[in-house]
Amino acid sequence: MPKTVTPDKYSSLLNFVELRKLGFLEIVSRVFPENLAEGEIKVDTTNEVELQSHEASKTFSAMDKYVINGTIGEKKIFEINLKVIALFESKVKPENEFLAIFEKNTLKIITYPYIRELVSGLTAKMGLPALFLPIWKVPPQSQQGYLSIAKAKK
Repeated sequence: MPKTVTPDKYSSLLNFVELRKLGFLEIVSRVFPENLAEGEIKVDTTNEVELQSHEASKTFSAMDKYVINGTIGEKKIFEINLKVIALFESKVKPENEFLAIFEKNTLKIITYPYIRELVSGLTAKMGLPALFLPIWKVPPQSQQGYLSIAKAKK
């Protein structure tokens, strides 16, 4: 499939997109105090994103889901399930190729700081050491120009 959304075109299309709502749809956490033991907590994180375009209203939404498990040895210490929803409005209909690039680049810049802050607070409130998720790494395609600093709007 030919690449139709170049970095310049992506940047141009992104100028038509505005974030309208951002929030947590679901936060489920559980700690297993009976499994607490000495040792380092190993953390395993999985992530899934669902993008949905709403043609009639020129909006699209993104659900960013995380499952975070902490273990010591073979014993589960905690689990956290999160769902963040972001609703965007666009002046132009977002095409699938644009949305695929948006998911890998721009979406994480918006949602991941909220995830990191919530996980840190939740683990501390569980009576565990506050967990600081690693910073989000910019994917290689961003380094090729798909991600840049936006100009401030007046």
